[in-house]
Amino acid sequence: MSCVGGRMSQHKRKTILAIVATDSTFERVEARGGECFQGKCIHCNAHLFIALSGEPISKATIEHIFPQAHGGTNDLRNLALACSRCNHQKGV
Repeated sequence: MSCVGGRMSQHKRKTILAIVATDSTFERVEARGGECFQGKCIHCNAHLFIALSGEPISKATIEHIFPQAHGGTNDLRNLALACSRCNHQKGV
């Protein structure tokens, strides 16, 4: 695991960092390659790692708590981080 960011849009990285700031499961930790944020998937509690730049290191995805298909918005209060497995299983 490396704590170096990649090619995600700046807007998406800012959104992820805003979610991390409001999610009490996330804390700043020392990991191979530097510091990053470690927290948990909103559904299965799997560990998620986010670079200080906001780039997911693990397979973290932005989750809409109340789905957009049912009127949910992109408001920060409706967003959380989930592992990609949990987020994609919801659509099945």
